[in-house]
Amino acid sequence: MAVSLDETFHSPDSRVHRTVVAIDLTNSTQLKQERDESSWLPSYAWFYQTLMDTISVYHSGSIVKYLGDGAMAVFDEDNPHDAINWAISLQEQFAKAREAKRISLMCSIGMAFGEMVHFLDPQNT
Repeated sequence: MAVSLDETFHSPDSRVHRTVVAIDLTNSTQLKQERDESSWLPSYAWFYQTLMDTISVYHSGSIVKYLGDGAMAVFDEDNPHDAINWAISLQEQFAKAREAKRISLMCSIGMAFGEMVHFLDPQNT
């Protein structure tokens, strides 16, 4: 039986604490405007692959959404330190890749911890 959005919002069971991490490539719009796709597309591929490879180390986190030139990840309530460590590891990977002239991109990372409404997929309940 599917649960309505109204029921979800009013259910105390849907309130959970999580750490949300948002990652965004900086100056990517300018990069796309100034260069051919063939010059920036490999950097985007590196970025998304790096996100997937590095988050797999932190078992409490998962990428929940890709947002054009960014992504959003969520970490379990008991592991906000995993979110911080993941953000640090991403910045280290970016620094190494820039030093090796693999990419010229940088990213910004923001995170927040708090209560959120957890929506369940009706097909997986």
